[in-house]
Amino acid sequence: MKWRLRYLCPLMLAGCGTMANLDGRDRPMLDLPKQSPTTLFGGVSRDVKWIGEGMIQYAADVPLSMIGEVVTAPRVITQKGTSKGEWNPAGTGKRQSTEDTAE
Repeated sequence: MKWRLRYLCPLMLAGCGTMANLDGRDRPMLDLPKQSPTTLFGGVSRDVKWIGEGMIQYAADVPLSMIGEVVTAPRVITQKGTSKGEWNPAGTGKRQSTEDTAE
């Protein structure tokens, strides 16, 4: 039984950086959402930050977060700045409003 826990526990950490990035959490497990902005490959950078803070168990999560970040990249790119108008897929440099898209 103990050997199963030894191999299953690291798998439970898989993708924690990616999930924290999508939720906007600063800490890996239990933390409030929307504390920091969601960024492209932010899960990997969060893992590296946590490893630097002494939580070395997240070293195994870096490659898994990298895969998760590639999979979730389209979501992050399409949501980036949509609430503040910082990013415009048309590339015009101005915020698109609902009136602009209705024409």
